[in-house]
Amino acid sequence: MNVPATASTPLVHEARYRVRFDEAGPDGRLRTSGLMRYAQDVAWQHSTALGFGRDWYLERGLTWLVRSAELEVLAPIPMGVNVLAAAASSTTRPGRSSPGFTPTG
Repeated sequence: MNVPATASTPLVHEARYRVRFDEAGPDGRLRTSGLMRYAQDVAWQHSTALGFGRDWYLERGLTWLVRSAELEVLAPIPMGVNVLAAAASSTTRPGRSSPGFTPTG
């Protein structure tokens, strides 16, 4: 199922996250698991914005499955900073998001 992209169904969805104490390691930097949680969350928000929320998946007996993940951390992200996470998709088919991150200070 494809949904036409409009202003109300964007192919890019953004969300901001503040790196919390419990997401940082002893060195005060965001752990990889925190980035992966942000990726999961922004991808889910993107799916919902495209009209594929929990009810849509439940009605069809479908669920999310991450087949693989590739994460390249270019610089440490310290506790307390804000991170801009974006999920982009080249299609409006469900489950096709590719999250990315930018520290925003």
